[in-house]
Amino acid sequence: MTRIYSNLSNCSIRNWLETLTDKNVEPENYKKTMTNIGVSLGESILATIGSNSSVYLASTVEDADFLAKGMLKSLDNRVSYLAFACFWNQLFSPSQLEYLKVAPILREYQEPIKPKSIT
Repeated sequence: MTRIYSNLSNCSIRNWLETLTDKNVEPENYKKTMTNIGVSLGESILATIGSNSSVYLASTVEDADFLAKGMLKSLDNRVSYLAFACFWNQLFSPSQLEYLKVAPILREYQEPIKPKSIT
């Protein structure tokens, strides 16, 4: 299989992605790699939106501990407002159609949205 990388990808990110595809990767290395990718994604977001921006990051519970954690780590104290939401869901197919899948939210954690300032 041939991978095509976006312009956000650099040598480190490509190595991290290779690590994630290794079936024998140690759990601690997997966690560290996912967090590193999250930090890199956060840096890319910051470069795109700038530090005067407000960010509300939403994640599924599967990505919260490492990928989202890395993104929050790189954005924390570098944007004007940062908040987080996490959703627990259950993926299932409501019919025999394999391509039709839904993931209703079972539980959620949402930090408050920044109120608009009055000027």
